[in-house]
Amino acid sequence: MMKTPLEIYVKQKKEIDQLEYNLNWEELDKFISVLSKALGHVVVSGIGKTGLIGRLFSSGLNSIGVHSSFIQASEASHGDLGILRSKDIVFIISKSGQSIEFYPVIDYCLANNIKLMAMTSNKESYLAYKANYLLLVPKMEEMPPVDILPSTSNILFIILCELLKVNIATIRGFTNTMFVKTHPGGRIGNKNLSIDHLMRTGNLLPIIDEDYILKDALLVMTKKLCGCVLITREDELIGIITDGDIRRALQFDSGAFVDKRVIDIMNTNPITIDEKATIEEAEIIFAQKSVSQLVVIDKNSLPKKIKGMVHFMDVNRQNFERYDITNIRT
Repeated sequence: MMKTPLEIYVKQKKEIDQLEYNLNWEELDKFISVLSKALGHVVVSGIGKTGLIGRLFSSGLNSIGVHSSFIQASEASHGDLGILRSKDIVFIISKSGQSIEFYPVIDYCLANNIKLMAMTSNKESYLAYKANYLLLVPKMEEMPPVDILPSTSNILFIILCELLKVNIATIRGFTNTMFVKTHPGGRIGNKNLSIDHLMRTGNLLPIIDEDYILKDALLVMTKKLCGCVLITREDELIGIITDGDIRRALQFDSGAFVDKRVIDIMNTNPITIDEKATIEEAEIIFAQKSVSQLVVIDKNSLPKKIKGMVHFMDVNRQNFERYDITNIRT
């Protein structure tokens, strides 16, 4: 009788949970220690499904600043072994450890005194016997009905590679800021960029003097399309008026209201953000304070000099132009 996906998942989870008891965690710690101190490249090799896992691991190492390359085991003996240097570490992933494609790689490492690390489930294999460092992955039942198809074992190899990557990153003091440098693209890169990459500056800013009357301030607000004006005294930020402030005020005074001085109605405590804060930090402030604009300043300097301004629409725009925001409309 064919099992449901849930039944297969529950069975697979039980198998994976056994890793806690069946793995030699001291050997994993050795792997972490050796790889975190690598002086050369970590050259990962695999074939078939474990080859794909090896590519993922190698890519992950590069993303945390560990120099890594991947060589396909079947191509290694046709010239790709030339990539190896004496300070490199060769890391082979293979469930059986018996694929003949690995033999030339193993022999080359032995002949040239290159460290060999092996992750395999077969302690009797040639790979396990010759490796300088061995992480024996427990043998576990693959999922039915085709139980010779790698499934549980693939997940185990991925889990162990991810554990290695995360712990190596921790030991090497790898931080979010460092990760952004190697991962500037996509959502990860965008949200960890400093706000000064996105803020409006120069002629895009709705800056006015404290002597303005509201009628003239409204003209600036309309022209700059920011939904607010920033009030200054001798270039120091002293207040803000938003379109929301104006709408609320008009409910009580619709007559001579527009002839009032901005200094008489402004909010003297505008929400600010440091120019080195990240876009993610700006998102948090927008959500917590329920505001539409943040004034960007250098919080280490007094008086408060305006460096720029960011609107919540700038942050939420999915495909914003990182260095040119002249076409943004609120």
